[in-house]
Amino acid sequence: MTEKAAQGIWPTAAPLGYKKIAGRDGKRTIKPNSKMSRIIYSLYKDYSTGRYSLNEITRRYGKKGLVSRKSRRILSKSTVYKILTNRMYTGVFKWRGILYQGKYKPIIPQKLWEKNQKVMGKHFKLR
Repeated sequence: MTEKAAQGIWPTAAPLGYKKIAGRDGKRTIKPNSKMSRIIYSLYKDYSTGRYSLNEITRRYGKKGLVSRKSRRILSKSTVYKILTNRMYTGVFKWRGILYQGKYKPIIPQKLWEKNQKVMGKHFKLR
């Protein structure tokens, strides 16, 4: 798995918004799943405005189809949090503590991810 990561290949099951495919070199890789990747992009755009709390955005996107692949249930707030804080959607991923540049198409531009992290920091400010 570490060898795959070092080659920029996502080493495990495809995250929500992606699907596993056979790459040109015969190795399995991931590519955006058109419907779900659009929903995740929209989730990032809306959350980056700062207008919605994590609770509100979770409910809003559950109605828009942000659901689990297996159970088809609306995602939990903690799962939406993980999506909004997961750098892998930018094309960079962490595997065993090391950051790797992925060879897959990112769903989220780096600047949008950074904007979301700032909003997340404001919403979850320690008091």
